[in-house]
Formats: sequence, structure tokens, C-alpha cells
Amino acid sequence: MSIVLLHLGESKLYLAGWDLMDALQDAELQLLRLVATLQQKLLVGKDFPAGDCRSSAASVHKVLTNIERLQDKLRDCAHLIAARATEPNENRHENASTVGAGENAGSDTDTEDEEDLPCHQDTAICDQLKSKTSSMETADEGDDNEPGLRPNQQDELKITIAKYAQSAACVAAMDEHANDVVSSFERSSGVAMTAFVRFIKEGGVPSEETAASFRDATVLLPGVVSRLHTQKCWGIQWLTRTIANIECVFNLAKDNQDLPRSLVDPQLEATSSALSELKKGFYPGRFQRMENIIHATKSNPEALKPHHIADALNLLLINYQRAFREYSQQQRTGKYTPWTEKQWWRFATISEMLGRWIHRAGRASPKPKLRGIFCNFDKQLGGFANNCPGRVPPSLLEYVTLHIRTECLFRQR
Repeated sequence: MSIVLLHLGESKLYLAGWDLMDALQDAELQLLRLVATLQQKLLVGKDFPAGDCRSSAASVHKVLTNIERLQDKLRDCAHLIAARATEPNENRHENASTVGAGENAGSDTDTEDEEDLPCHQDTAICDQLKSKTSSMETADEGDDNEPGLRPNQQDELKITIAKYAQSAACVAAMDEHANDVVSSFERSSGVAMTAFVRFIKEGGVPSEETAASFRDATVLLPGVVSRLHTQKCWGIQWLTRTIANIECVFNLAKDNQDLPRSLVDPQLEATSSALSELKKGFYPGRFQRMENIIHATKSNPEALKPHHIADALNLLLINYQRAFREYSQQQRTGKYTPWTEKQWWRFATISEMLGRWIHRAGRASPKPKLRGIFCNFDKQLGGFANNCPGRVPPSLLEYVTLHIRTECLFRQR
């Protein structure tokens, strides 16, 4: 059974002293928290106590029947409120007495109900998902320059976290063959976490309800990511940022007693650790990735032939370039762990193989073309060699100078 969670826009309706939209949104948030709690218990494998087995099936059926009846009534009321939102102001007062008949007022079509379902997702390929996630994260970061809290930011945060909780509960309920949820979920979770961290950093104190909703949704992430990973490309940027945001929230709450205690729930700390372990398993380190590329290329006799070598070379080059540039950047900031001698040995072995491939490509006819991003590769590698004397094989520097800089073995793109 799916619980239909309705979104009726920003319209505010007042009747007999009450804010109906607030009441409806409160009902939505309570349902979201309930779904998140149930999904969390299901994921950790909690079963019925042994003594309840005899009556559990009948009890569940009875409860489900009651829930469905209440759900129908809630939907009918929501449809009536949505209809009232479009009426002229004078008509609302004339029809105020009909609210009690809300149980029989639902006249919207099945299509409209379907449009209200929480998980309308894009079906994008993995590269597009990563691109969208990266763009989303960049856009979110851009708002960090806005100083102070806005007047309605608490309410906005409540809605944002509610959407995040809704999305988390939805993906947690999907089976392992689902392949159409990542784009929307990565976006909603990224937006929610960024907004939540920013709100706290700017001195805001989220309500107990919003904080609990954030926690309940977040603790679902390890199960969701692990279970659906074989069907999807969870972007490494999304995973990295998610882990950092969870740790940030936990540490801020630990240092600030005014923040809700649900934000220092040990489950959040465990969630961060679990996601970190999943990240290590999903994404091998840079050295391992380059070694995998070399191994796969060696095992394919066609891979190093003139018409195919560009594919393997471009792939190895981009990872090699990122490896030494990341290390150089970390050196400049002072926030780095020096490579061990074993890591330097692996780097040298990879460097020698890269040099051979570049030399082979330079001698091929016709010459394969490298990606335009490598047009300054010789200068970048030369700078790294100067900063780390004796770590870059002379043969690689020679081949880079000969084939990449002198012969312009690349194309702009």
C-alpha cells in the first residue's frame, strides 16, 4: 500500500479561525515520519515478536483497512481544499458550510492523483545523473553568501526537509530492480542537507519535528545506497558531500546544546560511518583505479592498437592527472597525508606504463588524438616533478615533452 502525500502549492486557506494548509502540511509531516520509521525498522530486519505470530496477519489486515479508509477521507478533504484554493474569495464564504461533507467531495480524476504521487523521476543515464548532481551541488553552494536568516526560513526548511523525508521513504520502499529514482532523490537530499547545514550555521535552530524528520530520513541512506547500487551510479560527489553534511550536522549539534538532541542521535554518526564504508567499496582509490585500467588494457590485445589506444590512454591520463594535481593541491593547503613509499612505488610503476603508452601513441600512424584538457599536461607534470624531486620517471617527462607538447598529440573539445 502506498500513502499518497499531497502537495497543494503555496495557497493559504482560512476557515473558522484555522489555517487548513497548515493542518494538511502537519498531517503530511506526520505521515512522512511514520513511513520513515517503518522503513527504517524494515531495513534493519525487525520482525513481529514470536507471541504475535498467531494474530499478526489478521491484525495487519484490519489496520490496513482502517488506514485506507482514513487515507480516502484525507484525500477527499485535500481535493476539496485544492478546489477552494481556485475559487474567488466571495465564493469561499458561501461554501464554508460544506466542509463537513468533505468525505464525499472528491471528484478529481485518477490522473490528478497520479500527478500527486511523490516519486516522479527522470530516467537519465549514469553520466547525466553525475552531471546533474554536480551542477546541483554547485548551485546549492552559491547561496552560502547570503548573510543571516530570512524571516520565513524556518518554514521553508520544514518544507524542504519534508520533501527530503518523503523522497527517502519512497526510495527505501522500492525494490532492488528499480532504476528510475536517483536523479530526483539525489537532488532532493542534496538540497535538503545543504539548506539544513546552512540554516544551522547561520544561527538557526530547527524545530524538534524538522530535526527528527531529517534524522529519520538520513538513517535510511545506507540501506538505500547499498541495496540499489547495482542498478544505479550513485555519484561519488553526492556521496562525499552527503557524508560531509551528516558529519557537520552531528558536530554542530554536539557543540550546541540549543539544537535538538535528535541531531546527536548515535544513528546519525553510524550512518556517516556506514556511507563512508560503502564509498570505499564502490569507488576504489585513484591508484587502484589506474592499476585496473592498465590490467584491463593489457588483457585486451586490441586495446593498444592505433585505432583504439586513444581510449585507454585518455582514461589513464585523466586519472593520472587528477592523482598528482589533487596531491599538489593538498600540499598547498597543508591538509594532506604524505604518500607512503609503497604509494610512491605504485605511482612510479603507473608512470612508467603511462610513458610507454604515450610513446606508442606518438609513433602510431595515424596518430590518435588525446582530449584537449591535456594540452597543458606537460607544464602541470613538470611543476609536480619540481615539487617532488625524483618521483616522476625521466622517461615519462621525455615522452610527454616529445609527443604531447612538441607534436601536439591532442584535440580541442
